[in-house]
Amino acid sequence: MTSVVVMAIDQKFAGYVTIANEIKADAKQAITDLHALNIKTMMLSGDKQSVVNKDGSITYHPDEQGNTIPDFSHRN
Repeated sequence: MTSVVVMAIDQKFAGYVTIANEIKADAKQAITDLHALNIKTMMLSGDKQSVVNKDGSITYHPDEQGNTIPDFSHRN
């Protein structure tokens, strides 16, 4: 999945950057090893749920949640 971030300076287009999610080659094995130790894992992401579902299926995450946003309402 690739995201495009558009940048502006003084409300004028200044350029864009593309960002791609890349799953590390050893991620699936690391998660499998944690599960073998009876350690429960969960994938939390601010990405759209469809992206998280795709990434979760690659890394074998049965529990995955997208669209997560930190809640800073408790701060002053």
